[in-house]
Amino acid sequence: MPPDGNGSTLFGQPVQANTELIIEHAATKEFLSSDKIAYGNQFGNEFELSCKKAAVKHKDQVLHGEGIGKKVINF
Repeated sequence: MPPDGNGSTLFGQPVQANTELIIEHAATKEFLSSDKIAYGNQFGNEFELSCKKAAVKHKDQVLHGEGIGKKVINF
């Protein structure tokens, strides 16, 4: 789904390369997370995904993220 959370209009459509998106695990409904570190392999650079969500627990980290324009998702 797109970052705004409204994926119903794009369901079944192809995703363009370099498109920002949110991936939800079908069985658990958990959002997948990535540390955004590129790993090189035979297919080029790829990012590793985690099956658990990454949540920031400290308020000062959340405020810093908001200050630099990162989206903040509260869990």
